[in-house]
Order: sequence, then structure tokens, then C-alpha cells
Amino acid sequence: MLKKLDLWKNKINYLPQSMENLDFLVSLTLAENDLSKTPENLERLKKLETLHLYKNNLETLPDDFYYLKNLKF
Repeated sequence: MLKKLDLWKNKINYLPQSMENLDFLVSLTLAENDLSKTPENLERLKKLETLHLYKNNLETLPDDFYYLKNLKF
């Protein structure tokens, strides 16, 4: 089972909806890409503790972040 996914600096501009199926993901790094919005259904990653989104084209973060109870700030 995948617990850590590092996609740092890959010029990614979108993520597939299948990301929501990574049930055991604890750490997700999407820093330094070309994302203009966060992945849909991110709130389904219930075990997510670490999320790196810096240096993207994000203007806002979704309210869904509220549901990521294990996310550490």
C-alpha cells in the first residue's frame, strides 16, 4: 500500500480523480508544479498528515481541507 507520494517539480497541471483511491496515503508532495486547483475529492484521503503544495498556481484552497483531520499544520 502506498503511504508516501512525491511528485515534486514535475510540471503537473492536473491530477486524476483516481487520487481519491489512495486510502493509505500519509504524505503527498505536489510542490513546484503547475497546479491551478487542488485535486478533487482530496478530503477522501483521511490518513493524510502532510501535504506540500507550495510554488503552484493556486489562488485558493477548498473548504474540503476541513475534513482532513489528520493534516498537520
